[in-house]
Amino acid sequence: MLSWSFLRSSLFSSGYRHLKEKAEKDSVEWRVLDTRRLGTYARNIPREGNVTLEFREQAPARAGGWVLLFFVFGSGCTSYQSTGIGGTARPMATLASATTPIVGSGEHELARLGDRPAELLRRGWILMETRRPVQAIHVLNRVLYKKPTPPRDTTGLAYYLRARAFQYRGEKDRALEDCRRARDLALRSDLRRRCDMEIARLAPPPRPSVAKRSTPKRRPVGSVRIIPRHRWNAGRPVKRKLDNMRGIRRLTIHHSAVLSRDLSTRAVAIQIRSIQTFHIRQNGWGDIGYHFLIDPAGRIWEGRALAHQGAHAGGVNNNHNVGICLLGNFVPGRSGQNPTTAQVRSMENFVNWLSARYTIARRGMLTHKELKPGTICPGSRLQQIVNRMRRQLAVAERQSNDVASPGGSR
Repeated sequence: MLSWSFLRSSLFSSGYRHLKEKAEKDSVEWRVLDTRRLGTYARNIPREGNVTLEFREQAPARAGGWVLLFFVFGSGCTSYQSTGIGGTARPMATLASATTPIVGSGEHELARLGDRPAELLRRGWILMETRRPVQAIHVLNRVLYKKPTPPRDTTGLAYYLRARAFQYRGEKDRALEDCRRARDLALRSDLRRRCDMEIARLAPPPRPSVAKRSTPKRRPVGSVRIIPRHRWNAGRPVKRKLDNMRGIRRLTIHHSAVLSRDLSTRAVAIQIRSIQTFHIRQNGWGDIGYHFLIDPAGRIWEGRALAHQGAHAGGVNNNHNVGICLLGNFVPGRSGQNPTTAQVRSMENFVNWLSARYTIARRGMLTHKELKPGTICPGSRLQQIVNRMRRQLAVAERQSNDVASPGGSR
């Protein structure tokens, strides 16, 4: 008979090859079985992982007959699943498993990966490592927008891998943003350390102390008039479904996707109340999803309180994010309309005011489609205006830096 000390020392100290040599020397047959292929018979075997070792003594036993011993290999289960012994293991949603070195071209492994979040993470890594970053981003988006939402650590790992794909494409700003999201979500220390390293590498270097005056801090200019919630007869929010905002870092522009031509206060109030009713009753949210709404007359209406996180960009994209919705449908063709001049002017002033008040960087001014590929929101007509607004801000920042920095224009 094989003793427990022999099995333990063989399994944990010397590994499979040494175990095989010892077993053959002691006239013992052995083989590695994948218990997922044993069916009902394997269910009666107490085990902790996917590997069962079967030993059978060949020498005549003192009690006669055959002695059959099943031993569960618990300690090596993680290694088995992540390294793919025998080519039958499935990856886990961990950094070590997702980034395991690729064997060969990786095509054989891609062919057998399924649609589980852990397998999609592994697929995204293989595509990225084989110089297919666009396909990798598409696969990782399937994890980020999967229903129901994957666990927090899985989502964080998907953001980290997508950041690596953005780096491969040279999109450092998007990579840095994804790394920060991954760091906020990471529960495991290895992923947090890796995110910290990438953030330190991607973040722009600090300016020399002599150049502190080169970027004057923006301050709110004047004030904005915001129509309070009670003016549109807002319904009572469902507080148990609301999360605290915990700081503001960015803002996102949307459109309501409904034609809006009536400039009267009463018509706008009815439209905003209908949006809130739809969000609460149909979507199951705690309140209207947007924090502010801008009507065609340029008036700014209060939506969800800024103290609460919005429900406008999808999942973790709502974190630290102010949602601004322009009433109207700004898609091309006859079914769409152009934002009014008053609406655009009000949006630009309000975005500048919010950015100065909460120190939101230009890269933190986003549109819905930039956070959620596949949606047409805020419509191509409004998207062009937002792009132009950001270009103008970039030019103004460069001119300000040139004037204020030492050695600049005089």
